[in-house]
Amino acid sequence: MSAERQAGLGWGVIGAGRIASVFVADASAAGIRFAAVGARDAGRSRAFADRFDIARAHGSYEALCADPNVDVVYIATPQAFHAEQALLAIAAGKHVLVEKAFTVDAASARRVFAAAREAGVFVMEALWTRFTPTMTAVRERIARGDIGTVRAITTAHHQRLDLSPTGRHGDPALAGGALLDLGVYAFALAVDVLGTPRSIASTGRVDAAGVDLGLQVHLGYPDAVATLSFSMEHPGPNDASIMGDEGWIHLDAPYFAWTSFQRHDASRPTRLVESWEPYAASGMEDSRGMQFQALELERAVAAGLTESTLMPHAHTLAVLEAMDAARAQLD
Repeated sequence: MSAERQAGLGWGVIGAGRIASVFVADASAAGIRFAAVGARDAGRSRAFADRFDIARAHGSYEALCADPNVDVVYIATPQAFHAEQALLAIAAGKHVLVEKAFTVDAASARRVFAAAREAGVFVMEALWTRFTPTMTAVRERIARGDIGTVRAITTAHHQRLDLSPTGRHGDPALAGGALLDLGVYAFALAVDVLGTPRSIASTGRVDAAGVDLGLQVHLGYPDAVATLSFSMEHPGPNDASIMGDEGWIHLDAPYFAWTSFQRHDASRPTRLVESWEPYAASGMEDSRGMQFQALELERAVAAGLTESTLMPHAHTLAVLEAMDAARAQLD
């Protein structure tokens, strides 16, 4: 264990909503030390701090970022505010972990990354799926050729969410929409496994306020395809498959979580050759799996890095650029 990990970085949280609660619960159980929380409502901030035994509660994001006990800022607000809050934390000299989607578009992400490079601080997207033991195991099997060369990926992510104008998902001012909330997982999986797509074709529904309700996206690669389907209008499957010429992997619903998967070979009919369970001998059955991204940040910072090798800036940009292209094709 590094000296910096032993000392324990002091974490601050911007936002006191549901995602922040899940993250703090998971990360605290893994040994992450939270020093402060900040929200626009001082009472809400204090209630959050009391709930998680956090010493300091601030009534503004500026105060949170100015807190000398905070070394790392975790941003858990709606996507519309991610860039400005990340820049605020960077200007205060803090390392930053930003909830997915990192920003509303690739241009905003480039500004954040440029500011982080100039300040010499660590910045990473908190796309928790990429850090789970599930995806570590899947990448290992693909890398060692267990399913041969990947030829196709399919994903489905459908939830019936609150689309009222006062809710986060249906409010364009908060960057609501299926693409940034749900689609980011699908694009990230495709980019993780296959890289940057050569072509992008998308169709979808957009409401009167301009919020995208659901998309069907086709990503083209020289020797593979990825078909992505996601919607926040209705329930439906939430699984994914990665298919190679020697077998395939099925990720159980919800595929973007710390979930189970099955690996099949290429026999006719295909034969189940592995069933992988997420919590086997982990002792973390009550965890959603959001602690792994926090542990990666602490590992990277202790190593003197300003960018994660597991979640590099290039991956975040490739996903945002692909989503920008898909959004541009919607009516």
